[in-house]
Amino acid sequence: MIYVITGPTGSGKSSLAMAFAKAINGQIINADAFQVYKYMDVGTNKATVKEQAAVKHHLLDIVAPSEGYDVASYQNAARAIISKLSEQKIPIIMCGGSGLYIRAALYDYVFPPQELKTNSNYQDLTNAQLYDELKRIDNEAAMTVHQNNRRRVMRALEIYARTGRSKSEHLALHRPNLLYNALFVGLKYERDQLYALVDARVDTMIQKGLIEEVKSIVAQFGLEARALQAIGYKQVLPYLKNECTLEQAIADIKTATRHYVKRQFTFFNRQLPMHWFDTKEEAKAFLLREFHLHE
Repeated sequence: MIYVITGPTGSGKSSLAMAFAKAINGQIINADAFQVYKYMDVGTNKATVKEQAAVKHHLLDIVAPSEGYDVASYQNAARAIISKLSEQKIPIIMCGGSGLYIRAALYDYVFPPQELKTNSNYQDLTNAQLYDELKRIDNEAAMTVHQNNRRRVMRALEIYARTGRSKSEHLALHRPNLLYNALFVGLKYERDQLYALVDARVDTMIQKGLIEEVKSIVAQFGLEARALQAIGYKQVLPYLKNECTLEQAIADIKTATRHYVKRQFTFFNRQLPMHWFDTKEEAKAFLLREFHLHE
């Protein structure tokens, strides 16, 4: 059994995963798209050195911020670790909020066509215009991506332009099946309550040195480092370039995170067979019952 602990940013999944892993002597596979990057600790809320010493974590700090790392790379790496831990009879916990990474790792997920040429008609459109076009042809895909993520929006548009089918239709033609026995658990809050937690978390990140962390990454890898597109990092860059105040940068992080939380809920509810709980205690009790049932 793979115990998947997921949910929106700021919901407390990491602390739940730690508590559960300690209780069953398990190990944690990271399922956060940006925790795979080195030096990005504060802004991704990565497990601390102390936490990693207490519970073995996998797929943390494996690539530099300047390097590319996509869902296919994650799929291969996560499956290799699952195979290894399964052979060793070590309980497996997968924890993170990147729903697509979880789905790709645990399901027989088929990636849409890769060799697509860029349609020159799209290059001259603004992000908002591109997003409107995506909503017109594939609203389901539009709900899973932010309009300012130009690369992913254009990717979905190009799939349609090349094949005549939307990205969602491609996925629907091959509805993925679970490859593993897996249980999906998450912590759910009222939206206003979760937004308050998100705001508090951003303030804590600032206090812990997020600005300094971004400065350090820029100094080592430059402003164009791929990982700096992550929420919390991208919004700090204008401040470092004196294009906005620190207060505005912080407000932008909070706004972007709230939008991301909304998209996460949409994805989890549509794409994963979730068991939602109101408290960490309820979720942990459920996980322990399931663990002992499947021992």
